[in-house]
Amino acid sequence: MQHRIDHRSPGLAMLRTVPRHLAHPARTVPWQSQCEQHVPWRSHAKRMFDCVASVLALLVLLPVFVAIALAIFIDDRGPVLFKTPRVGRDGNLFALLKFRTMARDAEQRLAQLSHLNTGGPYMIRIPNDPRVTRTGRVLRRLALDELPQLWNVLRGEMSLVGPRPQAPQEVALYTAYERQRLRSVPGITGLWQVSARHENDFARWVALDLEYQRHWSFWLDLGIILRTPMAVTRGTSSEHGPRQPRQPRDRARPSTDSAWNAWQKWAPIQPAKEIE
Repeated sequence: MQHRIDHRSPGLAMLRTVPRHLAHPARTVPWQSQCEQHVPWRSHAKRMFDCVASVLALLVLLPVFVAIALAIFIDDRGPVLFKTPRVGRDGNLFALLKFRTMARDAEQRLAQLSHLNTGGPYMIRIPNDPRVTRTGRVLRRLALDELPQLWNVLRGEMSLVGPRPQAPQEVALYTAYERQRLRSVPGITGLWQVSARHENDFARWVALDLEYQRHWSFWLDLGIILRTPMAVTRGTSSEHGPRQPRQPRDRARPSTDSAWNAWQKWAPIQPAKEIE
């Protein structure tokens, strides 16, 4: 039996800034009706690609899995994998798999460190998190702790590319606008990961996820997958805190629109409907 997250809980009292071209109701509603149209071949093609790619990746990376498991076990003799509830498409709950990068009592110690969180109510980012193990710091820096999610992809709970899944308590704070990101199957990587992974701006995160939904294509997925290793190597993991991007002295910070235009120059795409 699948469980669903309850979206009826009230959102945050404070207002959050969203891109003007996406936040206006008159422009959002027509896009919603467009996304609800069912396009079977897109869904089947994306699912087939996910299955083939995840099976091949699991086979090729099997020695890496074994090496990481041994390193985690030797580090503190604890369990290798970590299961955590996440909200998937249409509010369905599933158990997301990761290599364990924290001490075994990390969940119990979170309340003591909540005042150090720099990610706000939607993200947990604690600079120099003391709960992270020595092996965990290396895995997080290289994003190798996410590799077990290939099994989630094979099970159909996730996709290789899509919006990153969040915890139920974080999704419970979503507004109606933010819940639109639940219309897609969550992914291991996504447009936000390769464009603004180092930022804590949740409004921009949502805006990029919705842009991905609106413009999905196979070539966009392939481009995001190819850019993910580069984004990981130049980015920083959450325990080191967000890295501020370099900005010209005489220019304002680029908006979501300019970031999207820059992405299109690298990987031109044609607008397409959301995957159903």
